[in-house]
Amino acid sequence: MYPQIKEDFTNVIAVDHLLFSGAPYSKRVFAFEKYLSKFPQVSLETKHEFIDGMCKREVIFEANMLATGEVHIKDHMDVMLEGEMLVATEDGFKHLVAPCTMTTKAGTKKAGIALKRTKWISYHPTNAKSGEELEEEIILKVGVKHDIASYNKLLEDLGMSQEEVDLQVHNTEDFISMPVGYNVSVKESRIHNLGLFSTSSFNKGDYICPAKVANNRTLAGRYTNHSATPNSEMVQDGINVVLVAIEDIKDGVELTTCYRKTLGVLSCQQ
Repeated sequence: MYPQIKEDFTNVIAVDHLLFSGAPYSKRVFAFEKYLSKFPQVSLETKHEFIDGMCKREVIFEANMLATGEVHIKDHMDVMLEGEMLVATEDGFKHLVAPCTMTTKAGTKKAGIALKRTKWISYHPTNAKSGEELEEEIILKVGVKHDIASYNKLLEDLGMSQEEVDLQVHNTEDFISMPVGYNVSVKESRIHNLGLFSTSSFNKGDYICPAKVANNRTLAGRYTNHSATPNSEMVQDGINVVLVAIEDIKDGVELTTCYRKTLGVLSCQQ
């Protein structure tokens, strides 16, 4: 569950680069995990205790271990019973000293460094009867499934159904053609039905295309799919909304945004 290495973190130059760069938090954590995968991995024993619809998971990190966790499908409670860790967050590292508790939201992927031997316990509501069953139930396999689960969680939080979303997507009253000169196209998407794809490469920070012109949506406003780890974002530009690359994007890649942030941009236009 926890890809990790045992290494003196003060000697790992890449830690600052991967966890404190200007890239989105989720991208940094996945990059950090990729970095850790180059080292010999430490095998950890995860203990499970089941009782009346609840599971307690316990893992111990030895001092100087660098680790990342899995992406969880459901919210759960964490307890750091003993030890000391630096845990990466959107705002940089948090210095945690036991005993302490925290809530981990669905879709979150954590990364951390154990400063001392640390006992970490998490509690999960479940009807599973084994560790294997529990992991199938609570752990998300990153990729398209991750994006879909993140999208479904957003709909749940908004109290909306997919049918209601489809009615808005297929409403053509506010739809206009994409102005000439933008390198995007609409194709079948692995995430959901149709999606917006690049037809040339973009660098981080590049203006890709307009998504909303005044009160009218373009192809980008209609077909850009949600991702938990997006490669672009919607940005307000006067009375318009435009799609901007937040990382380097190759030709032929699906363009994605985080709908939670997009909704914030659109609400500012109201």
